[in-house]
Amino acid sequence: MSNPCGMTGPLHNDTDKKQLTPGGEVSEMRNLFPADDEETFYNKSTSVGKGKDKVTTVEKIIRKVKDTVRDFVIASTNEASWKLQKEENANLLRAYVGKIRDKNAYNNDYQKTYRVTGIVASSGLQYGASVAQQDRVTLPKKETDIAIIKKVVGDKFFNAHFSKDICIKIKKEVLENKKLSKELATDLSAKFGAEGLKKYFTKEEVWTVNDGMDKAQYELDDATRKLLREQVTFYTDLVTDATFDPKNHL
Repeated sequence: MSNPCGMTGPLHNDTDKKQLTPGGEVSEMRNLFPADDEETFYNKSTSVGKGKDKVTTVEKIIRKVKDTVRDFVIASTNEASWKLQKEENANLLRAYVGKIRDKNAYNNDYQKTYRVTGIVASSGLQYGASVAQQDRVTLPKKETDIAIIKKVVGDKFFNAHFSKDICIKIKKEVLENKKLSKELATDLSAKFGAEGLKKYFTKEEVWTVNDGMDKAQYELDDATRKLLREQVTFYTDLVTDATFDPKNHL
């Protein structure tokens, strides 16, 4: 006789209704034990073209459940491993390009994106990675921290590249209250003044960085730029695959 948990006897497709946690409590997870030859399938749709020229084909993908579980676990494990390797290599390329970009920028040769070439693949393709500086900066929220930034970069640079935006947000208590939400929907269909805004919304003033900070930072001397980077968080360079065929283009 097979064990109902499927661990010592033949596996089966019944559910294990008494799955317990290590603490002895009934688990929210329930085990399934598919038969060796049990299959699963789904319809995979693929579309080519647009509008009237769009053609959609449907392919029925069939696979044994046990094989699917194995393949999923292997793929997930490799995905985690590859993800770590990808990020490590991306960081190395960011460091390599960052030094070159900084040096060139201070020689009046700013370049947002660089393609770093690697070895040539056996297929003849040239491995390449695009390393692009992002024009995105995260600022601190406290006015005291903003004041430090202003002191670091100076009034002229700060006024040219930093702005204060006014954001209007719906109050949390309004969103969570069905009656108030209904009132809001009704009132928004008509014009209302400042008092109506105070009832439903909160006003928040937020400092933002104007477009072009990726290049503008090099208007500062190197020491000041480094101080600025200690106060604000610049997004890391975006690293993507830029492999190309050298026979067609550079």
